Amino acid sequence: MEFSEHIRTANVENVVLRHPLHPPARGTLCITGHHLLFSGRESSRGPVLLLLRNIDAVEKSRTPGPSSGTLTIKCKDLCVLQLDIPGMEQCLNIAHSIEQRERWRVSEVNRGYAACPSYPPCVLVPRDVDDHTLLKAARFRQAGRFPVLCYCHRKNGKVIMRSSQPLTGANRKRCREDELLLRAVIDGSDKGYIIDTRSSQQAQQAWMTGGGFEGGHPFQQRCARSAHSHARLQQEAPAFLLLLDCVWQLWCQFPLALGFTESLLLRLATEAYASDYGTFLCNSDQERLFSKVEPTGASRRGGRRRDEDHDHRVGQVGAQ
Repeated sequence: MEFSEHIRTANVENVVLRHPLHPPARGTLCITGHHLLFSGRESSRGPVLLLLRNIDAVEKSRTPGPSSGTLTIKCKDLCVLQLDIPGMEQCLNIAHSIEQRERWRVSEVNRGYAACPSYPPCVLVPRDVDDHTLLKAARFRQAGRFPVLCYCHRKNGKVIMRSSQPLTGANRKRCREDELLLRAVIDGSDKGYIIDTRSSQQAQQAWMTGGGFEGGHPFQQRCARSAHSHARLQQEAPAFLLLLDCVWQLWCQFPLALGFTESLLLRLATEAYASDYGTFLCNSDQERLFSKVEPTGASRRGGRRRDEDHDHRVGQVGAQ
C-alpha cells in the first residue's frame, strides 16, 4: 500500500508560513507521498520543499479567531516551521497525513532471511522500533515471525499485523522487545484484537503447552491436493478457499464497494491449486528465490495486466 493513499487533503490555499529569519508568507501548501511543498504568492521568495522523512515531530494547536489551526513542524536538522492553516479540519488532515507517513518504515532486518526464513527481505514496521529490537522480538516468536504490517486502512489508520505465536513456554516468559513492538503498533489505543487463524481446538492445545496465538499461509503445503484427491497430507487445509468465500459473502452484500467481481475470486481459487504465477508457488519468498521461481514465473498482478491488455487487443480486432 502506498503512503500517498493516506493523504486526506493534498492542497490548501491561503496558508501562512512562519519561518525564523524570514517574514511571514502566504501561499499554497501541497503534500505528496514524499514531500511537503509551500509555494508563496510573492515572486521574491522561492518555494519551500521539505522532505517528509526530515520531519521529527508535529505539534497541533488552535489559533484564536475563526476556525483554523496551526502546525508547528520540528525537523531533524533543528529547523522549525509554523503553518497557519485555514479550517481546523484541513489542519488536522495535513497533520494526519504527515504522522501516517512517519509512523511506518521499511526495514531490511530480514536481508538474507536471517531473522525469519518465511518473511520477505523487506518488511513494514513501526518507525520508532529499531532493527535490534526487531531481532530480539523475532527470537521470541515461533520461526522468527515477529509482528509486521500487512494492511492499513486508508482513512482511520487502523492496521492488521501478522505474526506467529510467542514462545512463552510453561513459565509464561515475557520479552520486553516484543512488548515494545506491540505497543508501537497499538499506538496509544486502549487495546488491540488478536485473531487466531487456527481452529479453536488447536489454539487451546497450543496455549496449554505454553504457546500463544498466530497467522500465515504456505500455499504449497495448504494447497497440495484438491478436493477430489484421496491423499491427504498433515499440513493441508482449504484456508485460502474459506477466505475467498468470506470475501464473496461480503461482495454479495456490497457489490459496488470492493472494486472487483466474483470472477477475480474464482480466478484466485483456480490459481491457488494450479498456477503459472510465482505468487502462488512455494511457501515463502525464500523458497521462491532458491527455486528460481521469481525470474521465470510472473506475479498474478502482472498477469492480470497482461490479461487486460489481451482483452483490449481482442476488442480492437473485433471492432475493425
